[in-house]
Amino acid sequence: MLKTFGCTTFFHRSGRKFEPRARKCVFLGYPEGVMGYRLWDKSENGVKIIISRDVKFNESEMPSLKSEKQQETISGESPVEVERVSTPLPVSPSEVESDN
Repeated sequence: MLKTFGCTTFFHRSGRKFEPRARKCVFLGYPEGVMGYRLWDKSENGVKIIISRDVKFNESEMPSLKSEKQQETISGESPVEVERVSTPLPVSPSEVESDN
C-alpha cells in the first residue's frame, strides 16, 4: 500500500540502552531497487537521508504543511530558502516588433 508523501515517520534505530529507540523523520518516497522507505532526518545537522524498512507512519501529521512560524518554534531552525530561476523563452522573428 502506498504511503502519503511528506508525512511524519518514525524509524527504529538500534543504539545504547538509554538512547531513544526511534527517530522522527519525513517520508520522501521509495528508493529504486531497494525494499524500504526513503526518509529525511531533519534533526541532524545538514541533510541526512535514511533508507529503512523498519518504519512507523503517522499519515495524519504533515510537518511540511505547517506554517513557517510553527516550523521555527518547533525545530528552532530557520526555513530553507528556495530560489526559482526562470529561463526566458526564445522569441521567433515574426513576434518581434521593429521600430521602422
